Formats: sequence, C-alpha cells, structure tokens
Amino acid sequence: MRRKVKAKPFNASFSKQLALYIGPAFTNKKALLAKLDATSLNFGRAKEVLLSQLRDPVFDRLFIEGKDTYD
Repeated sequence: MRRKVKAKPFNASFSKQLALYIGPAFTNKKALLAKLDATSLNFGRAKEVLLSQLRDPVFDRLFIEGKDTYD
C-alpha cells in the first residue's frame, strides 16, 4: 500500500497555487539570471521552463526587480 501513496499539491494548476500566495516577492530576478549564465551545468529543459516563467506576467509578483536582495 505504501507504494500507492503519492504526494499531491493543493492543486495541479500553478496559477491556482500562486493565487493562494499572499506574501512578498522572494526571488531576485537579476541575481538568478546572472547565476544561470555563470554556471557550467546543463539544466536542459528545466532552464527553458524557468526562463519562460520569468517572462510570464502571472509570476511577476514572485520576482524582485532591481537591487533589492533577500539572500
């Protein structure tokens, strides 16, 4: 029976999960992009997905723009 147990988020839709988040932005967009460019690791499709999410206005409120950092 333990093999049949699966973790599930509140909802399979990222936009619906995001609608539940009411906190402040927590990811510095410029720092994240700089680290992605500086790494020699190949993230493959994961990097493409992340970059598309950085451009998606739905996720804008998660990203800190400018010099503010919360490391």
